[in-house]
Amino acid sequence: MTNILDLKKQLEEKYPQIKFLDISKFDNLILEFSTVFQKDYFYLIFSTYDCTLIDISAQLKDLSGPHYFWHNVFNLNSGHNKNTLNQFFETLDIITSHNTRIIQKRNIITQSFDLQYYDDIFWKSHYQNNGFIFSKLIFPATKARKMIYE
Repeated sequence: MTNILDLKKQLEEKYPQIKFLDISKFDNLILEFSTVFQKDYFYLIFSTYDCTLIDISAQLKDLSGPHYFWHNVFNLNSGHNKNTLNQFFETLDIITSHNTRIIQKRNIITQSFDLQYYDDIFWKSHYQNNGFIFSKLIFPATKARKMIYE
């Protein structure tokens, strides 16, 4: 894969069941999509023009403005391009073929976001990211220590 046009074509061919909405800006690729499983959030794929950095993120549907939520960054400039690209498509395979949920946990100094998928028997964690509460990040407000988004 050499650029965002190749990536977009590959995504459309590999996932014909998903309607990708192209909201690209400047020289970057930004694709928005949902699956039949999600009610509370949708996904975005962001890529630099040369595809050295690809990010899959989830955004809550009912929030305005940017909020720190679940995301997974794939750095294809790390020297392990094939493995990293495989991990990107593995994540997309899980998102597009399984029921998923994101669990937000509020701790003393961090908030964590864990993407889980249902694998016929139980929920499995796929990828978790954290943000520090004392940073300038804006988190979705929650009164509970644990919030589940489906």
